[in-house]
Amino acid sequence: MTFFAWNGAHLGFKDGNELYQVNGKWSGFLYNGFIYDVRGYPVLFRQNAFGGPIKPIRAIKPVRGIRQIKFIHGIRSIKPIRPIRQLSWSNCDPTEIFGK
Repeated sequence: MTFFAWNGAHLGFKDGNELYQVNGKWSGFLYNGFIYDVRGYPVLFRQNAFGGPIKPIRAIKPVRGIRQIKFIHGIRSIKPIRPIRQLSWSNCDPTEIFGK
């Protein structure tokens, strides 16, 4: 699975439940429908996510941009030991997970 920003920028990719930037740097993980950052804080969620913090009310989706052409992914870095999952939301912008 490849991740794109709403403006169409190629952000990164998923391998199993691990998230990587385009250059291969480990940048977070997926768990029960939540995307967690490198510190273990949830940043994004799917509608059917469970077991994390209380989900905020969803806003109307903005119009998507045209997707960029996918880059060749870098070699994956060795993933660190996963941080403990936190129950409060991350304060980082979702695109920061992918180094943008």
